[in-house]
Order: sequence, then structure tokens, then C-alpha cells
Amino acid sequence: MKNTITRSFELQDYKIVGTELSGFWADLTSKEELIVEVNYIPEKKKSLQS
Repeated sequence: MKNTITRSFELQDYKIVGTELSGFWADLTSKEELIVEVNYIPEKKKSLQS
């Protein structure tokens, strides 16, 4: 039997007003745990310091 992800999500669900999504990664740590890191930058800027 194959493993199947039964829940889904949209990265836009994690949008923060005034930012753009700049990337993400996901790590399946066990059959029951998926860790997702979402990276943001301010809108129309290249970094948080600009």
C-alpha cells in the first residue's frame, strides 16, 4: 500500500499582508508529521533590510 497525503493546503493560506512569498520547504518527519517553512520578503523589496 502506498503512503497518501490526505490533507492539502495552499501556500496562499499563509500569506502575510505586506509581504510576498519568496520560497518554502517541507520535511516529512514521520507518517503523521509534515513540517513546512514559508519564507517571506516585503512587497516590492529584495530583502528585509532594503
